[in-house]
Amino acid sequence: MYISKYSIIMSIFYFSIFSATGCFILKCKQKGGLFLLNVIFILTFLRILLPLDFAFNYVIVSPKAYSSAILWTRKILWHKMTIGNFILTLWVLGIFLSLSRFIFSLYQQHQFRKQASIQSSETRISVLFRHVATEMSYSKPYTIATSPYIPCACQTGFSHLYILMPKDYDHYSDIDLTNMLRHELCHFQNKDLWIKFLFRLLSCILWWNPIMILLKNNLEQLLELHCDQKLCMGFSEEQQLNYLGTLLHVLDSSIHKKMPSFIGYSGQNGATAIKQRFQIILHQKNTKFSLQNRILICVTCSIAFLLSYFIVIQPAGYPPLEELAGAFEVSPETAYITCSPEGIYSLYLYSGNYYVGILSEEELLMPPHNTLQIFTQGENDDEIKKNSEMPFPYLYPDMQPSHY
Repeated sequence: MYISKYSIIMSIFYFSIFSATGCFILKCKQKGGLFLLNVIFILTFLRILLPLDFAFNYVIVSPKAYSSAILWTRKILWHKMTIGNFILTLWVLGIFLSLSRFIFSLYQQHQFRKQASIQSSETRISVLFRHVATEMSYSKPYTIATSPYIPCACQTGFSHLYILMPKDYDHYSDIDLTNMLRHELCHFQNKDLWIKFLFRLLSCILWWNPIMILLKNNLEQLLELHCDQKLCMGFSEEQQLNYLGTLLHVLDSSIHKKMPSFIGYSGQNGATAIKQRFQIILHQKNTKFSLQNRILICVTCSIAFLLSYFIVIQPAGYPPLEELAGAFEVSPETAYITCSPEGIYSLYLYSGNYYVGILSEEELLMPPHNTLQIFTQGENDDEIKKNSEMPFPYLYPDMQPSHY
């Protein structure tokens, strides 16, 4: 188990495939639970965070496209700078710029919060929140503030609940305000801001991958659907309709006033996204997966996840002829292994009993070493001598062994 440049490439490849699959399923979803999507996206992020390579994988050789791309990156672009090094430099520079923008947006958000007006415990919004906190079993510290620059409620605290409300919230009814506060408290309890924060960091690293834009929008929608489903699960039909009415009121306010860009992740307010939230809420009583279905989903997705490590694509090609001087093929006809009294295994060639090197226990189990005959030193000298007199099959005639 190790990490190589090829395992990183395969990790990004499968991450993109899994992400596109999850986004497609979410886009088509009109009813049903979110359990399948949860499993897909969790395994998707695990795949990019664990770019491992294993010895037991099945390699699909790509002698043309992949190999040509690798050779192209090795071409000299300027002086000793190869195309691959130039691309890597651009990637690192893009990461630095993306991280700088992200840090600056966090700073802007901090300054924006400092300009907000913190509400006292006697205000209408604070009284409503205390009822919501009791209803949702929340007893930790919190801050509620208002700002004239936002159209709807948003939660901006990582470890401390900090809800920003529009300054003109008085035109909202108590029911609407209560639903807004429930929704933002649910985001905080689900640690959604941490999920978005980690995703933004990943986006800074994979800034060049177009799948990240699609994934960002779908991640926002999925987190909103989670909150909707969690809150409405215990609602009566009347409460569900009130909640949907609040969504429409918030949508109407958001049309006339946009959220500041540095706040980020304000939810998807497009007609398609809102329509999907309505459908999921209205059909949620039939959305529960049975235990058997949950097990089937976990097993199926886990198999796909493991297969992504087992099936890998790697380039294949032949090195320049001048690098093959003295090259030879290791096979039962050309090589053998000796075992010393101390238990040390060494690889030799029959031709001249040429010593190649010491083999580890792991190498003994891997081809072609696991096909070679093993001799005990001092006991099979005659047989080794006999095999050493046989012609040695070089890969190229008139070449003598120089390296393994």
